[in-house]
Amino acid sequence: MPFVSSFTSSFGFGRRKVAGYASPAYVSTDIQLYYNPADPASYAGSGSTITDLSGYNRTGTIVGNPSHDGTAFTFTNDYIMPPNMYGSLISPTHTVEVWVRPTSTSAIWTDQGTPTPNTDYFTTGAEIYPTGPVYNVNTMLWNGTATTRTGGGILDPGAWIQLVRTYNGSNTVQAYLNGVAASPTTITWDPPWTQTPSSWYLGFGAQSIPTSYATGAYFAGDYGIIRVYSRVLLEAEVLTNYNGARAIYGL
Repeated sequence: MPFVSSFTSSFGFGRRKVAGYASPAYVSTDIQLYYNPADPASYAGSGSTITDLSGYNRTGTIVGNPSHDGTAFTFTNDYIMPPNMYGSLISPTHTVEVWVRPTSTSAIWTDQGTPTPNTDYFTTGAEIYPTGPVYNVNTMLWNGTATTRTGGGILDPGAWIQLVRTYNGSNTVQAYLNGVAASPTTITWDPPWTQTPSSWYLGFGAQSIPTSYATGAYFAGDYGIIRVYSRVLLEAEVLTNYNGARAIYGL
């Protein structure tokens, strides 16, 4: 596997060094995708592409015209679409991590069979939805007939969050909110490649159809770090990523 940082310990904790920028410490073992709009090595401040820091050169396409404040993007009808992730995974086992500051109910990311939202296989991977007077954030997976929610928690409006989804490849999905684990949920995932062979696209901020819980609208708010792993991160590793990046977002 390629090295992704200037120093990687035997435990797989990395820190990439770029002149003028000290990137956050993070777990680098089995990372497959890493975008950081605060890191000039990933995004220089303009343009429609974002560079992958994982070492696999999975350059993402920025669709739309989001603003960028040097730390994060502000999305309205915008999203980031990486290349096909199917070939990066040996099995459906994975971890998806995002840092976001939502401003309304919407999708956070989608699992797709093509790079075009709302075509062929598409389902919400995480979203914000209202429950009475509060807003909740949850991760989700499609089981073949319905979307199954798992974990997350109550959203503090205007606050940055780290949201993580893990799937063990067979029957367990789990969510983390700001490094804190929710109870795991039993589900057998029906992934995109069951309908679109050899395909799995992740639309970060992309629109999905309305679900039983939320509007499925394009993500509205600020979007920061994105990471994808080809294994389930341990709870301590999720917390390592949280503690490593929290200062970027004032947490």
